[in-house]
Amino acid sequence: MLAEERSLLAVKFENNDDSDNDDDNVQNLKKKKKKKGRKKVRRRRRNDKLRAQDASTTARATQRRRQLATRIWSMIREEKLLFHV
Repeated sequence: MLAEERSLLAVKFENNDDSDNDDDNVQNLKKKKKKKGRKKVRRRRRNDKLRAQDASTTARATQRRRQLATRIWSMIREEKLLFHV
């Protein structure tokens, strides 16, 4: 796997022939992620909260629909609700 990385790096950095430079380049490719600012963190938290609220409302609506459907089917089974064609 290291040989594959080195060959890819050799293609990417054609002018670097030193093996030490290849190791440095591997390290550069694996840099740490830059920390996000407070504004982005707040926005992400707010979006997560809104997404959770949407999920709960859709879950409630789905539950209501299922209850209604089961009530209708039970009435049909008990022949209280008849359809005339």
